[in-house]
Amino acid sequence: MSHRNRFSPEYQEGVRDFLNLAKQNTDSSGRIRCPCKDCHNCLFKKIADVKFDLFKHGFAEDYTRWTHHGESFQPNIDQLCDLNDNDHNSDEVQLGHDDMFEMLDGIQKSTFVETNTERSSMNTETTDSEGEVEKFRKLLNDAQRELYPGCKYSKLSFLMKMIYNKTITNSSIKSFDLNLKLFKDALPKGETLPESYYEVKRFLRDLGLSYINIDACVNDCILYWKQYEHFDECPNCQASRWKIGLGKCKKIARKIVKYFPLKPRLQRLFMSKDVAEDMRWHKEKRVNDDVIRHPADATAWQEFDKENDWFALDPRNVRLGLASDGFNPFGNMSTSYSMWPVILLPYNLPP
Repeated sequence: MSHRNRFSPEYQEGVRDFLNLAKQNTDSSGRIRCPCKDCHNCLFKKIADVKFDLFKHGFAEDYTRWTHHGESFQPNIDQLCDLNDNDHNSDEVQLGHDDMFEMLDGIQKSTFVETNTERSSMNTETTDSEGEVEKFRKLLNDAQRELYPGCKYSKLSFLMKMIYNKTITNSSIKSFDLNLKLFKDALPKGETLPESYYEVKRFLRDLGLSYINIDACVNDCILYWKQYEHFDECPNCQASRWKIGLGKCKKIARKIVKYFPLKPRLQRLFMSKDVAEDMRWHKEKRVNDDVIRHPADATAWQEFDKENDWFALDPRNVRLGLASDGFNPFGNMSTSYSMWPVILLPYNLPP
């Protein structure tokens, strides 16, 4: 869509098409993300306000596929199914715009090829890596497997779309299961859908989207982990680990930490060739003109490099920024509940 004349018939028609699609994906207050150059999908606004912003500021240049507003992001299945084993070994294969398939295919072609050459020196790690190979080969197959014969969706892309829809509509697990059963009953013979939401979660766990629950002391003294894993009370303050008065019901911890393992997420940054290239941007492509546009331009970054020159030598080394703050996810509905997310941001990436 051309942004040069925001009052041209072409642009007005494009805005109208966008709003017609977005109206079908509003939140409970009738708002949508505003994709204008000022808001960049970070702010939720009423439809009329979004329309005003689009004519005032124009669309964000890099927002060409309207995934925040209901446009499908599934891969081109016909193209994927035409790939054969020889194609996977060719650098000239074009995989369209399906980043997930590109990531999985890249893993199979490069990451684990390197791992297999190290078998003699790392037997234990190789065994773990071979397990990862099998996981990703399965995911790669599911990225190419049709949901049912002749369907435009793959099994993987359809399940990802269902999870995405569940998230943006805040649907319950029961609603998800009912929809899943309806789809399985309605689809032709040969469909490959799982039976339940929990099967879908197990299926997607191999993508590295899982987390680990770790019980914590209600007074924040310890985590019930490693040597404290089987303790029923805190060794420091003697506070009970469990909620009281639940009878013979399953024990429920008074406080839980949800841990998203860091290592596999760092590895994923290098599993797509495009993201891996961006991880070296701060060293290889950043413009060094004494203007601060990125943390790499700041004095603190340069001082860190001087003190840790061994770390600075390899631009692939990951530099992380940590942010944390508490908030109540339910607003004024529950004053007794709060969350403290700890967020790590990779500073290697370009702005």
